[in-house]
Amino acid sequence: MALFLNIARLPGSVEHQVLNRQLAMSNPDRNSFSTSIPEILHKYNLPPPEDLLQNPPSKHQWKTTFRNATTYYWESTWKDELLIQFTAKYIQVQSPLISHPHNLWASTDPKPHEVWRAELKARLLTGTYILQCNTARFNRSDVSATFKLWNMGYETREHLLLTCKAHTDVRSEGMNMLQQIIGGQEFAAIRCKGDILIQTILDCTHVSLQQHINFTKKQNTDVERWTHIYCERIISSRTGKLSVAM
Repeated sequence: MALFLNIARLPGSVEHQVLNRQLAMSNPDRNSFSTSIPEILHKYNLPPPEDLLQNPPSKHQWKTTFRNATTYYWESTWKDELLIQFTAKYIQVQSPLISHPHNLWASTDPKPHEVWRAELKARLLTGTYILQCNTARFNRSDVSATFKLWNMGYETREHLLLTCKAHTDVRSEGMNMLQQIIGGQEFAAIRCKGDILIQTILDCTHVSLQQHINFTKKQNTDVERWTHIYCERIISSRTGKLSVAM
């Protein structure tokens, strides 16, 4: 888009004439520069290329307009996805979405192991980590959604992180650390409600938590960083116990 606008600001130039002709003669079925420009502008509900060639905005005006249009598009797209994707119910879309990384990534130091932890947590947050309930749902054969070690309770994210008896020791340590970060009284109010606790673990910036507790910026970071460790330890415990059982 930057190249297109630079050419648009050069009326009378050879480049301007060529681009004008290419836009008029371009084949929509071909993948080329002249066909991609109208597609991008239409996608973000921006003026057609012919209008921009006739009246090109200034560099500052276009930068602001394009940023606002793309931000609105992707925020709307994400919010629509969250309404229909059950596995994404715990995610809070950051605003503004562009140039504002999710707290999960903003709290992660650029170190290999911490990035790996964040990726693991992201898979749990988005529901893309394969648990027994996922295997049962998509496997054509008769596969139970019950956790293999205890044969009680569907192995969902909630079961894994909050109630699975196989990880009691890991969970106890994790909850104690969360209590230190959040505060005893506040954590007690959260812990007695499973839906609030799982939301705090998976995404403590979610707007639904604001009616129960208001985390400071530091608490958001500390909770996020600790839950990376907690999720890693739970998954490691799960993997270890399953490997021994098999």
